[in-house]
Amino acid sequence: MEEVRKILETLPAPEVRSRPELDTDREEFRGIRAIDYDGLPYKGKKTSVFAYLGVPKGASPDAPVPGVVLVHGGYGHPYLPWVKKWNDRGFAAIAMETTGAQPLGRNAGDWRGGPQFSRGVPLPEGYVPAPDNDEMLNDEAPLEEQWMTHALSQVWLANGILRAQPGVDAGRVGICGISWGGVITSLSLALDPRYAFAVPIYGSGYLDRALSYIGPKWHRPGNIRHFRAEDGFAAVRMPVLWLAANVDENFSPQSHSASYEATAGGDPLTSLCWIDKMPHGHVAGWTPEIQYLFADAAVNGGEPLAHFETQPDEERAEAKLIVPPATRVTGARIFTIDEPMSFAPPPDDPNGTPRMRQTFAVHGASYAGGVVSAAIPRGTRGYYVEVFFENAAGRPYSLCSRWVERDG
Repeated sequence: MEEVRKILETLPAPEVRSRPELDTDREEFRGIRAIDYDGLPYKGKKTSVFAYLGVPKGASPDAPVPGVVLVHGGYGHPYLPWVKKWNDRGFAAIAMETTGAQPLGRNAGDWRGGPQFSRGVPLPEGYVPAPDNDEMLNDEAPLEEQWMTHALSQVWLANGILRAQPGVDAGRVGICGISWGGVITSLSLALDPRYAFAVPIYGSGYLDRALSYIGPKWHRPGNIRHFRAEDGFAAVRMPVLWLAANVDENFSPQSHSASYEATAGGDPLTSLCWIDKMPHGHVAGWTPEIQYLFADAAVNGGEPLAHFETQPDEERAEAKLIVPPATRVTGARIFTIDEPMSFAPPPDDPNGTPRMRQTFAVHGASYAGGVVSAAIPRGTRGYYVEVFFENAAGRPYSLCSRWVERDG
């Protein structure tokens, strides 16, 4: 990981180039600019990184706003609605391409109407596309030629670009990424201490513990050496929201829980949230309101969130909560499985992507005197507790305990 850090720390400040011919003409996205900048060179050639950059109206050096770096996932690209979603909440935002593609038109980031980005778009003389997402299978290549190194470099540079905007408060810039972007975000928060908060969605650290298809990728020697986000978690001091689905064919709870536990000591706001039956995707990922409440609490003067002060264990499903005075606890429940968690291909598709074999059972939990507790059903082999809250403004959210594995 230290070799990657050295590459990032020696990157020159990028020159930002406006791309007015690619500015959106859709009214709902007016004000979001198309830009590009040079990324890490690839095999001696320059690479060009496309991005959307949006700053809320009224932001200025005298009235700076917080910001967020947005990292897309697999088969994704920079998205105009994602930038706008954060702009509407008072955050400047930059969303960059991480797979070497370029837009096919001025509204590419709205994604409607078929493929909108391509690696085949002609580039200026002397430029080549940056590496595409190789699923982390190219770990024996020189580090400067691997996709993840380039993706991390593109994000590092985007952070610098956003922080340099006249209306952005450089001390209040966070990062949020979805799926593979969540993996990149997990690595970025461990490598780049400039961030004020982080929201990895689906992806996390400790991926070698994942029971999904992604786990074996983090057993490869090059990835162990260079791309274990957890190797940097001990130094993380920013608040982190680990946001994911409780059932996901791409990731599994063991990785999220370990990432949460490893970073929880860095800031009391750090939290874990599994959303029951949340689909896997970009729109599904940027929809949960908890991420915006979390970012507001971290850097934008928003109401503080509740958090777990203690965690349940193998013997007792009991945890102490810190709940702000204006926040109500509106409910709690416990999710359990009665055999060790495992993943396997669907019965009707032996060659399909492995999925969680178990189905969660859901039971009620109680809350009183700052403590949430639940009876652990006989035979439970794994569980977590979820608690529901409503803040002073009436906005609901939920947070979860760590994942607990038991002998039964």
